[in-house]
Amino acid sequence: MMVRYEGAALIVVTFLLNQIEAKTRKDRLMAFVWSFLAAIPLLAWMAGLIVNWHSTGTTHYLKEMGVTAEGKNVPLEYLALIWRASIQPLFIFPPSWPPRLTVWFSFFTKIMLTIGSFWAFGYGVWKRQWEILAYAIFLVLYTIIHIAYSVIDPRYCIMTNWIQLLLLFYGLEKFYLLIQNSNKISSAAIVGLQVILLFFLCIWIFYLYPCLEKLSPISPVSRHIPHVAIASVLVILVAKILPMQNMRGIFSLVVGSVLLCLMILSNQFTLASTVQDGKLDIEFKLLADWYVAHAEPDTKMVTSMPHIVRIFAPKQSSAFVAKQTIIGKNADDFINQCYTQNITYVAWDSRIGFNVGGRYYKLWGIQDINMLNRPQNVGPYEFVTQIVATPKRYINIFRLKK
Repeated sequence: MMVRYEGAALIVVTFLLNQIEAKTRKDRLMAFVWSFLAAIPLLAWMAGLIVNWHSTGTTHYLKEMGVTAEGKNVPLEYLALIWRASIQPLFIFPPSWPPRLTVWFSFFTKIMLTIGSFWAFGYGVWKRQWEILAYAIFLVLYTIIHIAYSVIDPRYCIMTNWIQLLLLFYGLEKFYLLIQNSNKISSAAIVGLQVILLFFLCIWIFYLYPCLEKLSPISPVSRHIPHVAIASVLVILVAKILPMQNMRGIFSLVVGSVLLCLMILSNQFTLASTVQDGKLDIEFKLLADWYVAHAEPDTKMVTSMPHIVRIFAPKQSSAFVAKQTIIGKNADDFINQCYTQNITYVAWDSRIGFNVGGRYYKLWGIQDINMLNRPQNVGPYEFVTQIVATPKRYINIFRLKK
């Protein structure tokens, strides 16, 4: 966690909560001491980074800060990404519905996300529910750090989706209860709105559910997930209703459960396209298998994804060298550096190798080995074999002649 700068936000949040809850000066002082001790690993890491700044390669987080911000309104794009990564996948409209309806509903959910998040923060402060405040502070710091990082990528939002959703539904729940308890809206009106919402959700599910069959060929390994999840929701709903002594609140539980079922169905579209057949990047697993079976002991291999290869060849993990740690001034300089570091094999993969305009292609210096995209001998590179996962995903393995 210490190599990820948002990890420092956890220390800040914990320190603030301890200061709020501290009852004596000694408690406040000890909170500072514990926070400082917790920060020592991060400070040591940063000190090491400064000392080795010129040998850390080009992909260190600090070196990447702001590098992709050219011509972008990063704050607005990142905030929009939060919605696309956390809310949009949970409310997918059937393809047969008018596109204009999707646009309007997207605008509505953005408004709800904003209201729910701010209301959760305000309510947490008002009621002194500091755990909600802690979530909100961490999320704000996390967002600021990634806006400064300037890389607009969904994977940077996914890790905090649960916090965003927690704040959203917590805020909307408290907002709903405030209206309900204010007696400004009659119980009949609230029930009527719930009936309308339930009817709309049922129609939505009715049109969306048949679309799941079209997803099965795309991701057969995940096709049963929505059914199991929905069955779990229904079991929990029944278990919740049975002990209830009166009917009050049952209808709200039913509406909430149907809404959750809709979210599960909608999420399957994103899940299926992401998981597919469960073999994404499998060529690197096959690369590990090849190395274990054919490589000579203690020989090193350069690859763009050593962290994946090491998972499948843990005993040989030290043999896999990240391409981004060896970036030459040109192709010849890269070869010389490989000789210096006693590299035996160089693996070129189509995942990064064909993404010439991509961010990592340049940052990792893939142009140094771009000539290896064909299965043939090139200069000191002797072609060994090609590992094929699909026609578009494969790895060429070369041996460097001594």
